Amino acid sequence: IGPSRSDSVVVQDFWQVMQPSALDEMHARGVVGSVNLRYFDAGGRAFLSEIDERIIGLTLDEIKRIRRVAGVAGGTSKREAIRAALAGKLVNVLITDHITAQHLLKP
Repeated sequence: IGPSRSDSVVVQDFWQVMQPSALDEMHARGVVGSVNLRYFDAGGRAFLSEIDERIIGLTLDEIKRIRRVAGVAGGTSKREAIRAALAGKLVNVLITDHITAQHLLKP
């Protein structure tokens, strides 16, 4: 689970095929995070874009159909993305640090 930020390690490696302005446009339209470069909004709903056509891997709908999906993420920069991934049922097991867990348990 990653934030949809330009300083994300995965996004930095992806700049070769993605225009930097594409991420800004996605933020403006409500994107908060990604799983395997599949982007989603605060409700965990898929955000489909031209990027999806360039990714080889499972879609968010395919991930949702897997019985057990563990997400590994922590830290303040990922809180919104983690909350959205949980809300959208993109993961059903979360491995995180105790500070992030305490934050996520707050309403």
